[in-house]
Amino acid sequence: MNVISFSEGYIHLREALELEHKDTDLALRKLRSAICLFEAVLDTNATDNRTLRECAEALLLVNKILKRDRRRQSLTTEMQETNDVLRAEEYLKRAISLCPRDATSRVVLAQHYTQSGKNEQAEELFLDALEINAFNATALLHYSNFLHSIGGVEAAQQFKHFSMLVAKESRNSQ
Repeated sequence: MNVISFSEGYIHLREALELEHKDTDLALRKLRSAICLFEAVLDTNATDNRTLRECAEALLLVNKILKRDRRRQSLTTEMQETNDVLRAEEYLKRAISLCPRDATSRVVLAQHYTQSGKNEQAEELFLDALEINAFNATALLHYSNFLHSIGGVEAAQQFKHFSMLVAKESRNSQ
């Protein structure tokens, strides 16, 4: 993996996350730059799991920003959004196939499926991630949010409480 390109892409992605609600134009430019850098890394190493996941997250964030900011909508933008989402899904599926024990890629894809209304696929991925690591605080938290979004409020509250305990225990052990 080209460590410098990955690192620069990662920095651009994190900066875009900070700018997402403040300056969407700059956030989108940072995300496009991050995607280019991640894809350059993937050109030299198409099997790098972390780069696949980070690139997919950047693509999905572009899609989220564009959907939220409808004034940017045009036929070209809609086609680009669809292309970005399909690429993101492909990258996440490839990351999962390359590293079957990677719970994080499953959670990212499950979150995307939740936002896309593919609840059965999302739940399956959340449960797979928790099967890999039942104490994964991120998976627990996002699964509880998923349960809440589909109406399982009591189950969601139990999962959220458990995930907060796991996260607290994880911080204390470090």
